[in-house]
Amino acid sequence: FDPTMDFPSNIAPGLPGLTFHRLGLQGEGTDMSTTHAVKYDAIDPSLLLSLEDIMIKLGHQNRVIDVLMLDCEGCEWGVLRQLVCEGGDTAMVKQIMTEFHFQYNLGLKDERDVMIAAEAVSCLRKDRWAVTSIETNNAGWREWKYARGVSSVIHSESTLILMSLRRIAN
Repeated sequence: FDPTMDFPSNIAPGLPGLTFHRLGLQGEGTDMSTTHAVKYDAIDPSLLLSLEDIMIKLGHQNRVIDVLMLDCEGCEWGVLRQLVCEGGDTAMVKQIMTEFHFQYNLGLKDERDVMIAAEAVSCLRKDRWAVTSIETNNAGWREWKYARGVSSVIHSESTLILMSLRRIAN
């Protein structure tokens, strides 16, 4: 899944079983159509769908997702909020791996985005999701500004944190 490019046709024949979809995830709040508009010459917002809409479009409504990997350049907070706070079927997802962005322009550009992130974290806790691994990436942190209030949520100078989550058994 990548809404920023068409899959190079010369690569596809060498990768049997690979299916490419020019689609991306969108959650509430910031998404990559705004955060990466300059880099990708404005992403077509119609290529950004909710996880539920993508699963319906592909006919995957009743499938279990072993690993949901989110690297959506700022939309991860809104996607997680949709998934766990708005009645999404989180039982269909066994593990979530997410690239969390803390930069001012990638997912936490204003107070509304910070509130969406806080709600997502609260709902993840209520739904019994726990961090199983975490890795920081300190690349470029000095160049980025954080949204007000973010420093109370993260305790690192990293702008990027790779995190895995699993639901805790009852």
